[in-house]
Amino acid sequence: MDSFGEYLRKERESRSVSLEEISAATRIRKVFLEAIEGDDTDKLPAEVFLKGFLKAYASYVGLDKDEVVLQYKRYLDGLKNVEEITPPPKKPLFSRRLLIAFPLAIILIVFLFFYFYLGKREEIKTRTDVISKPSAAPSMPTGETTVYPPPLPEETAGSVVTGDKPPKEPGSAVSLADRTEPLRPEEKKAESQKEGEKNLLVKTSETTWLRVQIDDKPPFEVLLKPGENLTWNALRTLKLSIGNAGGIDLFYNGKALGKLGNSGQVASITLPNEKFR
Repeated sequence: MDSFGEYLRKERESRSVSLEEISAATRIRKVFLEAIEGDDTDKLPAEVFLKGFLKAYASYVGLDKDEVVLQYKRYLDGLKNVEEITPPPKKPLFSRRLLIAFPLAIILIVFLFFYFYLGKREEIKTRTDVISKPSAAPSMPTGETTVYPPPLPEETAGSVVTGDKPPKEPGSAVSLADRTEPLRPEEKKAESQKEGEKNLLVKTSETTWLRVQIDDKPPFEVLLKPGENLTWNALRTLKLSIGNAGGIDLFYNGKALGKLGNSGQVASITLPNEKFR
């Protein structure tokens, strides 16, 4: 019996359709299409995006979209049943390395205990012997007078001055902020926004996968969760491929573009265009 991926591959090959054609028409990366036909679930995105990919794949090849999604669910249920029937092998409670390391650790602990314990006792004994011995008081030679040096004059606390300059009066310190002139309004505006820059705000209401390309930079992918918002700026163009068109709202240069489709639907858009400038 063929797997789900083999079923899709045979249907596609019977219609002489290549993965490159599907990728170009649906904007789905070829690596995802290969993972679907290869039953490689580790490389596939989240289920909400995968349903959109399967529907777009089925529509282009000429298959029933709902039937393809239903067969994929049956395929996943079959995998879960196999995992439940064959439980993973139990690991031994004690590995061979642990059985070797445990006695060595016991020996080390015993050695350290006797080393420090006996050394401490020897140190205490030595100190006790020194204290118990009477010390001979030094005798003063007769006929000699001890002369002590005269006491130094007392110094007034806080009277020491460092440096040649007198201390500044309270409040006379000058900070960097006092010597820095504030930016003019036109300078602040030039720092915050570049001239002719395009702005796109994305607000997420459902889990959504996005593929974004800003100007001529390499594209990148993000996975947004509900409530997450992101903003991108571009000098020329912004290109988006959306895995769940009903899960996001777009705002281009402050204008609401609304939703580009329903939940689970794959969509794409390039900004600016004739409709949105």
